Amino acid sequence: MAQRGSVRAVVAMVGLAAVALAAPAAAAEPAVPPPVEPVRITAPWNNEPITEVHITDGAVYTVGTVTEYPSETEYVRYSWVYRNTLHAGSTGPVLGNTEYLDQIAVSQTYDGSVAEQPDGLVWTSKTDDNRIVRYRDDGTTTRLTGTDQPSVSSCTELWCTSGDALVPIAAGRAIGGVLTGRAQDSATLPWAPVATVRYTWQASVTDTHVVWIENLRAADNSGYGRRLYANAIDADGFVGAPVLVAEGFATDSWDGPFRFDASGSLVAWQQAEDRVLRWVSLADLGATPQERPYTGQLTDIAVDDDRIAYGEHFYPDAGVAGTSAIHVVDAATGDDLTSVPTARGSLAVDLHDDLVAWVDEEFSRGAVRDARVASINPAAPLTALPDFPDVEAWNGFVPEIDQLALRGITTGYADGTFRPWASVNRDAMAAFLYRLAGRPAYTPPAVPEFADVPRNHPFYLEISWLADQGVTTGWVLADGTVEFRPGESVSREATAAFLYRMAGRPAFTAPSTSPFQDVTTGDRFYREIAWLAQTGISTGWDLGGGVTWFGPSWEIERQAMAAFLIRFDDLDL
Repeated sequence: MAQRGSVRAVVAMVGLAAVALAAPAAAAEPAVPPPVEPVRITAPWNNEPITEVHITDGAVYTVGTVTEYPSETEYVRYSWVYRNTLHAGSTGPVLGNTEYLDQIAVSQTYDGSVAEQPDGLVWTSKTDDNRIVRYRDDGTTTRLTGTDQPSVSSCTELWCTSGDALVPIAAGRAIGGVLTGRAQDSATLPWAPVATVRYTWQASVTDTHVVWIENLRAADNSGYGRRLYANAIDADGFVGAPVLVAEGFATDSWDGPFRFDASGSLVAWQQAEDRVLRWVSLADLGATPQERPYTGQLTDIAVDDDRIAYGEHFYPDAGVAGTSAIHVVDAATGDDLTSVPTARGSLAVDLHDDLVAWVDEEFSRGAVRDARVASINPAAPLTALPDFPDVEAWNGFVPEIDQLALRGITTGYADGTFRPWASVNRDAMAAFLYRLAGRPAYTPPAVPEFADVPRNHPFYLEISWLADQGVTTGWVLADGTVEFRPGESVSREATAAFLYRMAGRPAFTAPSTSPFQDVTTGDRFYREIAWLAQTGISTGWDLGGGVTWFGPSWEIERQAMAAFLIRFDDLDL
């Protein structure tokens, strides 16, 4: 009956019209597909600016940061990590509601850091003993091995970069090594005296290379520069010596490679302020870089295999006119794949598969910054599930409520709310179960089966179907009439009975010892409740000390009902 991973009626629920945001390209230019309307992600707390956005295989992650200034000489920074799951819809990806994951740090000098993996996120935070703990989105926590650097900036399945080190992702593996460039080559700097490495600045790791920038300065401060290096890596660490990709030096200011990103087979960078974006294949680091000039200010770069995304912003006082935008470029040709105009600049840009994301730029202290996510493929637009304002990021049922909406089982109330703490009435439960079954073709009887459910009842079809399937029998009164009692709340034990019958009353031997301490083996619905526990549909409440409650007589809340229904729907029955 239930189908694993079923998706129903998503178009009617979440369809967002594709809207062209840019004028048609001039006839002499390559045709650029119009972008689709971006989806907005707002941090859950008021006045909490989003500072980072990351896209992975299954989610969009954002980091919200608030900085407070207790005095003129100190600040305290608070950062939180959030996730919006990317669901598979019938027309393209569907963005879910915001889930809270973790507070990564509270520190006067440092606010933790996050880095993408293909299927999730890695983030770091200080502990009381000033050592670093690495968190993964799969729930594991591991201390970073072999380094006391306080951050991660890039990760793969095998490696992370942390400060100036290549660090293994798996506990127990040897340290990858320190990112050093000038110490391993003999190139002569173009000014004297000999420069020293001031610090390693930025780092990015791919499956085949680690790339980083070294900030350099002359010993007498007479010159400043940056060098961009790449070093081949494998599962054991560094392979060969680092390759100098780009450099720049000046006597009166910092010069050289500035922003960069590396992913897949490419590394792209900005060379100080010469308004040229450059990129080269990691397989041929000595090749002449491809170039693409821009006229505004480049705000960030993101690389994904054979495409590059970057933000371009035109400041009103810069004397250069233009339209701020996020550009996505074909690395093979340098041509625009799409361009998304933005009202403001972008503090952070990310690109993954057919999605591009950015964070709106806003410099005023305490201002709210939102993230935007858009599809670069007009044939697979990004849409969003209903944004239930009363389903907070801290609600542990966000994934199940998302799925309830995605599968067409609920659309919420007319005012846009979901009301997660509200109880479920019996007529609403009939509607949920009917939709859960895929809205099967059914003609309700001409004569109502239940005395209290007339033909004009809004859920007459669903309640009649529930009775026809034997999922409910109602109450037989002394005069022989039968009632359904549609306005009564559904208890958790009755929910167990409904789902057990919906499953076809499968053969099941209830255990001699109850899985829940508040449910006895002699209870009316003991078999059904025990089946719910055995299938994982309900885990109950762990009260500690080996005590777990089910709460059989309690009214089931809409959020718990969402969890029950989705877990039931995902059973392989």
